[in-house]
Amino acid sequence: MFKRTLLYVVVMLILLALAVSAGQWDKSTALLQQHAAEISAWLDKQASEVKNTGNGTGTVLVHRADSLLSWSNTKHIPDKRDLKILSEKTGQSCYRLRQGWYLIQAEKFDGNSRTTLIPIRYQLNFNQLREEKPFPANPDIPPNVQISESKTAYPIKFGGQEICWLQASGPVQSAWLQRLKLGA
Repeated sequence: MFKRTLLYVVVMLILLALAVSAGQWDKSTALLQQHAAEISAWLDKQASEVKNTGNGTGTVLVHRADSLLSWSNTKHIPDKRDLKILSEKTGQSCYRLRQGWYLIQAEKFDGNSRTTLIPIRYQLNFNQLREEKPFPANPDIPPNVQISESKTAYPIKFGGQEICWLQASGPVQSAWLQRLKLGA
């Protein structure tokens, strides 16, 4: 019995040492760069799906000022104040709505606006699933990673243009490292 206990203690110490040393290999900067690249690729894919098939996580709105004329789905419907602001935009940009941060693709036609909203990061706290997994591009991106309008070294690009940037409010660790530390 003593040998078995000693074996468990040795294994636990080895796992603890592995978890601590793995933390030194896992650099926040490399992960933020990786997450920015993943989000950028995901946005390109979603925009293509919305444009070609009407599917994906995006919502296409047709509106005049703050009046909504038509929509492709009810996933992301902004309020009247945001609709008015969106009606003044053209081109592509990153914009924060009440539900979170979105890629906005806006164009004008016949006095109306056609706006495509693709989520980048969810912000609302009422939905536990979205609170735990704020980035639809990758559920393993930790919640302490935020979207910034100020330039950082971690740009999110769409169509070759930097639309927003990532920043972290603390160390960023990969999902496998977090699971390893929990197991140790």
